[in-house]
Amino acid sequence: ELELFNGRVAPTFAWYRNLSSNQLVGIPMPGTTGFNSLTGNLNAVVENTGWEFTLRTQNIRTSDFSWSTSFNVSFPRNELVSFPNLEQSVYASQYVVGKSINTKKLYHLEGVDQETGVYKFTDVNQDGVLNDEDRTTLVDVGVKSFGGLQNTFNYKNWSFDFLFQFVVQKGYNALYGLPINGIMYNQPEALTDSWTPENTDAKYQRATTSNMDALQAYQRFQLSNAMISDASYIRLKNVNIKYRLPSNVFKNVNADVYLQAQNLFTITNYFG
Repeated sequence: ELELFNGRVAPTFAWYRNLSSNQLVGIPMPGTTGFNSLTGNLNAVVENTGWEFTLRTQNIRTSDFSWSTSFNVSFPRNELVSFPNLEQSVYASQYVVGKSINTKKLYHLEGVDQETGVYKFTDVNQDGVLNDEDRTTLVDVGVKSFGGLQNTFNYKNWSFDFLFQFVVQKGYNALYGLPINGIMYNQPEALTDSWTPENTDAKYQRATTSNMDALQAYQRFQLSNAMISDASYIRLKNVNIKYRLPSNVFKNVNADVYLQAQNLFTITNYFG
């Protein structure tokens, strides 16, 4: 922690590292038991590390006017350090030792078969069968960085401040969790680019309610890298303007009149 130029500039730096073991988790149970999961301990070790940086500045400071800025950014990371017998556990298709616990093991979508109109996926081991062994595309959906920028202005009895918030990460897009295209359900307009005999270069497979090949392909589609998009954004989180009534209006009472707005707009490339 530092303060420079009589407190006009104040940066802080922090680094943290935390190891946690004997994880308390919900172990999935067969539905015939009457319970979805059983609480238990796993002898897994997870490491959380990260950098945090803040900067506070007094840009202008006079008797009538002041302007200050606050900025913060964090870079969190985590890693599954160890998980004994992971491959024999119910979490074999979910976690990878040495990777973030936010990592997803996914099929790789190759596109739509122009002849059948059904999604195609990479058969990684080329054994002619698509199963969990072919879910080798790893995508980390954890937050890479996040932070904010706030500016505050004061002029006599007036004050004005605004806060921008940002997040950098990948995440599940609007297609995740939707039922297959073709049933009575409202869906994104993008799905109108579905395969038909006249539109064989479509981005999405044929619409159906009963084609078993398409239904099975859609289940894999929900477990593929097609579900992941850039989920980063910048948002104007808060805006506040305030006026402090002069002391002669209400004696011995401080009274403020203010206008506040939240989540005014968001800038993002997120699909959905």
